[in-house]
Amino acid sequence: MKRYLSLALLAASAFLTSPAYADGMLLPHLPERPIAPVLEVPNFSVRHHRVNVEIKEQIAKTSVDQVFHNHFNRELEGTYLFPVPEGAVMSGFQMEVNGKLQSPELLTAADARRIYEEIVRRRVDPGLLEYAGQNLYRARVFPIPANGDKQMKLAYDEVLSKRGADLYHYRYGLSTEKFSAQPLQNVSISIKLESKQPLKNIFSPSHEIVVRRIDDYHATVSWEASQTKPDQDFDLYWTTSEDPIGATVLSYKEPGQDGYFMLLASPKVKWDQAATINRNMTFVIDTSGSMSGEKIQQAREALIFNLNQLSATDRFQLLTFSDMINPFTPQPVKAESKQVATAVNYARKLEAAGGTNINDALLTALKNKPADGSVPMLLFVTDGDPTVGETDFNAILKNVKAANQTDVRLFVFGVGYDVNIPFLDKLAKDNHGTSEFVRPNENIETKVSQLVSQISHPVLSSPCLSWGSIPTRDVMPTQLPDVFKGSQLVIVGRYREGGNQTVSISGQVNGQTKTYQFPNQNFATGTTAHSYLPRIWASRRIGQLLEQIRLQAQNPARNKELIEEVVRLSKQYGIITEYTSFLVRDDVDVRAAADAAPMLREAEDKLTRSLDADKGSWAVSQSQNSSNLQKQNAPAPSAGGSFLDAEGKVQTVTQVKYVAQRAFYNKQGVWQDSLPADKLPVLNIQRYSPLYFELAQQPELKDILALGDSVEFVLNGHLVKIADKGLEQLTPELKQQLKLK
Repeated sequence: MKRYLSLALLAASAFLTSPAYADGMLLPHLPERPIAPVLEVPNFSVRHHRVNVEIKEQIAKTSVDQVFHNHFNRELEGTYLFPVPEGAVMSGFQMEVNGKLQSPELLTAADARRIYEEIVRRRVDPGLLEYAGQNLYRARVFPIPANGDKQMKLAYDEVLSKRGADLYHYRYGLSTEKFSAQPLQNVSISIKLESKQPLKNIFSPSHEIVVRRIDDYHATVSWEASQTKPDQDFDLYWTTSEDPIGATVLSYKEPGQDGYFMLLASPKVKWDQAATINRNMTFVIDTSGSMSGEKIQQAREALIFNLNQLSATDRFQLLTFSDMINPFTPQPVKAESKQVATAVNYARKLEAAGGTNINDALLTALKNKPADGSVPMLLFVTDGDPTVGETDFNAILKNVKAANQTDVRLFVFGVGYDVNIPFLDKLAKDNHGTSEFVRPNENIETKVSQLVSQISHPVLSSPCLSWGSIPTRDVMPTQLPDVFKGSQLVIVGRYREGGNQTVSISGQVNGQTKTYQFPNQNFATGTTAHSYLPRIWASRRIGQLLEQIRLQAQNPARNKELIEEVVRLSKQYGIITEYTSFLVRDDVDVRAAADAAPMLREAEDKLTRSLDADKGSWAVSQSQNSSNLQKQNAPAPSAGGSFLDAEGKVQTVTQVKYVAQRAFYNKQGVWQDSLPADKLPVLNIQRYSPLYFELAQQPELKDILALGDSVEFVLNGHLVKIADKGLEQLTPELKQQLKLK
């Protein structure tokens, strides 16, 4: 029975060390008198985990609903443990035991710490080391039906931390769900935000959230996943401001190194029509013979939807093309109801026939002169290469760029696999726009409509930024997009010297220059809570480099430099791309320098072969991978990421973890960091020894030790190896040698 109890305590320790998280676990153990001997008590799994949060100002009310499943073929007892966020107060707990609601018992941090130490010393799961002792609630649960479910509901209230004058933070602990016996069938977080001051930036560095802005004072945030084991906690930041556009700088800087920053800027939700910039929208739709069938039908529906989204003060032109160019009207017209209705009728009759004259279609569209102060936009949909007129890609790129004298934003949609992907990418990039690709199994209407909805209400065009006296570098994106109602501008970069600065954003509003200033923006001089920023910057930088390599394939010498930088960043930050996936192979030494010949040969070979694919699924995947990296806001801090392969399928990398600001690679069961260590003295430390637990008390080391039984990492000029045998005691000399606190 002692063994069963220790197993239960092991599971319990998963919660005893979390530093202000909130995620409950039901811990299994057998009844006092089992009918027959049992060798092992299986862990419960979580069927669903639903979290609903209401946040008003700094008060958060969190409600949790969890359903646990007993995989055992007999009735079990269990203990439910729930770590309490610091300062939080339990306001509700619902669990029925023999027809009565159970009341939980509060355990102090001291009791939790004692249990934690005892269980880890039994050499169970070092993954528990990442948690730190804290108060928690405990409740006994019986019966838990054989092959049945048990539901837990609870609620707690807390006062949220405020970082700076207008930055707020909420955290919910999901990482303990990785101890579930099986992936969760469903997990979701739904948050209602309400503020007396207008909400501006809403951002999660941990999860890809969906934000719905109801008005300036209310918003909803949601995240949902299925068949997953969450291994990271949910973080949400938001800012408030009375300004028409609110901006906040987040920053992080390691001692002696350049810092990283992210600027978030969002306009208010409710803009008067007079303050919204009018658009000059041109739709250029390919109606060549290859668009016949479902493609032309979807293109018709997308065009009709977007025509109906125009404001009465916008101007528009519709141009279809095959081997001939067919303008709807000679010049752009106002988007009044009568004109839009006529254009919709015209769109319904579109048929597909003829060749593809891309050059003349775009040059004709670019002859239109936008009205003063309006934002000129061109939406271009095509499914093939040029076959009529000018057919040389470079000549078309040159012609279009020369003809674009009014800074038209050219948004490109390539449909199917017969388009030249690098050509369309460059066409969009050279003309202040973006490119999207619609695979054969995807819907044209959906993708086109989503983009046009996003760019429906421009509030600041041609923006530019000033960082005060702070010298910045490697700022991305290099070309700032227009600011639209409901959008969020995200800029990342690096800086050398920190300090408070006034950041300003300038741009055009109906032909007039408008400047917004944001004083007292902090470029940190040391470490902050925003330790995720270096990896976000690295993700975007890798995406930018991959795009440059693809779009300048004719420059091998320059590409070699870029490839070396991709390998270096990918290795250092554990961001695995389709070109650096070799880093996770057991035969690759990640401690070698990024410019080592074997690494460079692997990367150059993969990239060189990929550049030959300018059409098809693989070309689309390359474009989407680099684009996704450049838009990255929340790279999973503990995983190597994911990418689309040649078939367009998502490949997820699990052999890489990013903890303590460094990447670790699993090589034949050993987690190794990527720092050079071939000339360092080696220290073998016995796992679960007193010295091991002393290391676990160091904030920067507990997450490293939690990676697994066998870990190797560089520490203050030494290569530390956690092994079966080694040093067991922390002597004063060793403490000084390793510079432990």
